[in-house]
Amino acid sequence: MIRRAATYALIAAFSFATTPSFACTGISLNAKDGAMIRGRTMEFGFPLSSNVIVIPAGTAMNGTLPDGKKGIGYITRY
Repeated sequence: MIRRAATYALIAAFSFATTPSFACTGISLNAKDGAMIRGRTMEFGFPLSSNVIVIPAGTAMNGTLPDGKKGIGYITRY
């Protein structure tokens, strides 16, 4: 029984040690005036050349489908 548990522990340790993990963390902040701020970290092993954008609540948006056609329209809430 102990030998089997030790074997499973070693297998788990090696599988976690060799598997790279890429994770993102979501963040939501609620201000005293009721405003909501949402963000996300992007942890990758290479530069993404990302930019920070701000889109105010109530902004009309239109999605784009992969084939270039017009997607669904929506109005941002937060």
